[in-house]
Amino acid sequence: MKLIIINLMLHDSNVLSCFFLPITFIILLAIMMYIHKRQLFKYIYLGNVLCLITAVVCYVFIDRHPVGQPYSASWMEAIPFVWLFTIFGGYFWFIASTIAFLVEVSRRNMLAKVLLGFVILCFALLTLWSLFMFFGGIWVLRGTH
Repeated sequence: MKLIIINLMLHDSNVLSCFFLPITFIILLAIMMYIHKRQLFKYIYLGNVLCLITAVVCYVFIDRHPVGQPYSASWMEAIPFVWLFTIFGGYFWFIASTIAFLVEVSRRNMLAKVLLGFVILCFALLTLWSLFMFFGGIWVLRGTH
């Protein structure tokens, strides 16, 4: 396993967002499952953990597969699509789970209210940056003539 992680780090520029970030999210979700009081949210966090674990496993399968070689089994052709849905679903689900966790905890804790305000501010800034990048991309695609 250590050799696979080192090889991922050496040969892939997406290893941070596709491997280490989901593992960090899994650890944070495990902490949230331990702290949270409501049983329903624990199931939501567990579903998100399973989604992120699936994304990490699919990413390792994709990275280990030789480029240009056919798949050894027909079910392996679905792995890139499964990875795509689980990684984006996991990211979205993590953001929603974190906000739900902070809203629930902020009912009892002042520090959580401050963190919730910070998360909302970061989300607003991320939305503005995303819109800036989107419209900048459209401006570049417009052409020069």
